Amino acid sequence: MSLRPHAQARGPVLTGPFLFAVDFDTLKFRQGPEEECVASYQNIDQTVLTQLQRQGEVQVVDIRDPESFIRGRIPGALRLHQGNLAQFMMEGEFDDPLVVVCYHGISSQSAAQYLAEQGFERVYSLIGGMEGWVQSGAEVEAG
Repeated sequence: MSLRPHAQARGPVLTGPFLFAVDFDTLKFRQGPEEECVASYQNIDQTVLTQLQRQGEVQVVDIRDPESFIRGRIPGALRLHQGNLAQFMMEGEFDDPLVVVCYHGISSQSAAQYLAEQGFERVYSLIGGMEGWVQSGAEVEAG
């Protein structure tokens, strides 16, 4: 899998086992007639995600493969993949916090950037991904 850091993303960013490729050159938003504005995301750790969960409305999306998702995920997480992305975009709560989770916290960064570019206002990538979540001793849901 090849991945360039989100700050330098240009052209197709993700290859390999990820759910979709994103062309960041075509995903720029404009704030006004002359000023260009590019949406972004923040990296958060397990402690911050737990705090967001306690506060209420937070959507966790997991971009890992189906088998990994079934074996263990963050409670309440939705598996986001190419087959349900369009529906998620149509039904999503754009102003609620959205946390993207992958295996190790790498692929989630590009997915988080993509979702921020699509208009989600508060997008986060989980540092360490699901592996970090499990190592922190946080609750895991299976099935």
